[in-house]
Amino acid sequence: MFALSILAACLHARAQSDDCNAIKEPDKQNYCKATTSGKPAFCAKISSNDTRNLCLAKTHNQERYCQSISTAKIKERCLQSIR
Repeated sequence: MFALSILAACLHARAQSDDCNAIKEPDKQNYCKATTSGKPAFCAKISSNDTRNLCLAKTHNQERYCQSISTAKIKERCLQSIR
């Protein structure tokens, strides 16, 4: 039963990765990969500073990254996602 749950988790992660790979815009694709995998290394590949900081805030679950966001709407979204 344990092996079956591990297999299901792996298949789910693979499906999420495939969904992210279908995204054509590189910043959005890397944001998707980072937030679905929990790997902040993908955030470093994002060219937009605000999106990169939102990504880092979500993957590290730390509000301090939100403070560097200059766009008010994105900053508010960031702060709401961490709390």
